[in-house]
Amino acid sequence: MIDQGLIDSNIITVRQSLINRTDIGLDYAYALTDVFSADMIEKIKQEFDSNTTWDKVDLQENFSRKIIPWKPESVIEEVYMVFQDLEQEVSDTFSRQLKFQSVNFWQDSPGYTISPHIDNNRISVAMQIYINQAHYTAGTEMYKDGDLFYKLPWASNTGYILSNTDKSMHGMLTKVNTLRQHIYVIFK
Repeated sequence: MIDQGLIDSNIITVRQSLINRTDIGLDYAYALTDVFSADMIEKIKQEFDSNTTWDKVDLQENFSRKIIPWKPESVIEEVYMVFQDLEQEVSDTFSRQLKFQSVNFWQDSPGYTISPHIDNNRISVAMQIYINQAHYTAGTEMYKDGDLFYKLPWASNTGYILSNTDKSMHGMLTKVNTLRQHIYVIFK
């Protein structure tokens, strides 16, 4: 059953996180903190921990990453509704009109890595929100002029928003023996 009160309160929480974003010195990305309310984080964690059906992630079939398939009337739909309502705020962040596309509940197995890359052109702006508590070195690495510039520490309810440009190189070369649960939101 959809909890409209939880959705409404988290529209406010995510909006505030976008307003309070941290400039990390790159023109394509910002760090985010306190993205969701404690109630929403707990509900999302319960979804990850109780889920038994997983799919492979499109274009990442050879990675140790999997996705929870869409479930109507679930926290997945509630998070979808939160970001659907924040299209203008995300557009304002990068001063261009964007359209909300999807929300994805991803889980990476221990040992997961991904080489520095620029996202495919189906993504204009992405948000990644870390859900579980994992090793702090499991966060995303941001690059500038080919060199590691900033590493986001992994902490529950933090993450980043990134504009996909020809300079938005990011990845995770650090191998950690930890499970990563996160939400990946796409705007086009």
